Amino acid sequence: SQVLTGDYTPGFRVALGQKDIRLGHNLAASLGVPLQTLAMAGEAYTAAVGKGRGDWASGAIATVLEETVGLRLADLVAQQDRER
Repeated sequence: SQVLTGDYTPGFRVALGQKDIRLGHNLAASLGVPLQTLAMAGEAYTAAVGKGRGDWASGAIATVLEETVGLRLADLVAQQDRER
């Protein structure tokens, strides 16, 4: 619901998610297990932290993807609500 409302009030913070992904990636690498999707998720978390969103709720990684494609899902939801 965070992504659909645009409310990223801190809960589980992006910075903590980034740390957990890094730990998981390091463990997998030490075991020789490739986790490409984890690496991609890690990039989104790193980008969000780099944009100053480390203290936002973890759903804020969606803002990185929204910026990439040039739209906000919360705006689309609001538009649909107005059209109903």
